[in-house]
Amino acid sequence: MPKQIEITFDGTAAGGSSGIQQAVAISTVRGFAIYSVEVKTADASTCKLNMTSGLKKRSIFGTNPVFSLVGDLTGLMGNPIPGGDVQSWKSLSGGTPSGRISANPDSASARPVVDYDMGDHGAVTGLAGVQFSDDDNLELPDAMHFGSGEFTIFVVTKGTFDTDGDDDLYVLGSTNTGSTSATGVWGVQGGRRIVCDLDGDEEKENDHAWASGQIRMLSRYTNGRVTEWLDGAELDTWNSFGGDFDFDWINKTATRSGVEGSGELGIVELIAYSDGFDTMGTDERQEIEGYLAWKYGLEGSLAALHPYKGTDPRGSDYDEVLQTPDKVLSTSFTDWDIDLKRLDPKVPLQFIYTDIDEPGTVTIKVTYVPS
Repeated sequence: MPKQIEITFDGTAAGGSSGIQQAVAISTVRGFAIYSVEVKTADASTCKLNMTSGLKKRSIFGTNPVFSLVGDLTGLMGNPIPGGDVQSWKSLSGGTPSGRISANPDSASARPVVDYDMGDHGAVTGLAGVQFSDDDNLELPDAMHFGSGEFTIFVVTKGTFDTDGDDDLYVLGSTNTGSTSATGVWGVQGGRRIVCDLDGDEEKENDHAWASGQIRMLSRYTNGRVTEWLDGAELDTWNSFGGDFDFDWINKTATRSGVEGSGELGIVELIAYSDGFDTMGTDERQEIEGYLAWKYGLEGSLAALHPYKGTDPRGSDYDEVLQTPDKVLSTSFTDWDIDLKRLDPKVPLQFIYTDIDEPGTVTIKVTYVPS
């Protein structure tokens, strides 16, 4: 018996950008044949729709991240207008959207703004990021409280990065109201890069300053050692940290003296794990670094011997592109002429829409017959 499935996407949220991928629409144990594809829209427009079998990796999140912020996935930032305030940001866990976190709910004037062009690099468009101005900040959930345990955090910077003359910018900061010292921070202090735990154990270095267009990694791993990396290359490894790391904020830290360490900071992606980078393993770490580099046009900055300096770990294509037609859409279902396609068992079917500036909802109805 034929079966049907309908999926929808919001053309307005896509912003006319290309390569937006729908989730898997069909995947059956027995395999299936496509009988028909029908499309309707809230308003007339022209759309190019690709149906693909198999999967091209859109994102590589490694094994079960405990927390991540991604700017380019539709809806995570509540779809603010370009330049609009980010009032909340939906985090990801294991690559799946989870609960929303607030972007400084107590002060609208201290909310960062979305920049829909921050992550662009020529051939790839629509990679949004978030720009923090001086005093803007984002509150982080308890998942970023690692205590004395292991962790690995990747941060990709874009946009504007400036300490605003204070020589301090805490990319990640903590709450320490019992002291006037800024502890539990990762970023810039006194013009030098700093890593500091909540006990005040710290390391400051003069080289490899934070800037826009970088992939930074910080990890606490075996026997409490801490290591900092830049663009896939190790900068330093220290044995001097005995305190906890509990991160509460992006672009600030809170002490008894008040808020410190806010500057101008652009972030397009942040991924955090509760494993040390040695537990994660070299292969997984390098795959994540390669994904982030190629996604944001930073592959040229990877270390010379990095395995993904010349190759995107996500691959270059899908297993099979079933069709790539152009069609003028209407407000009622119309058939999209295709040849009958039979897919093997457990092979997913997904849709990618391109070249669209549809001011409303597009609905795709697929009729298929299980083998």
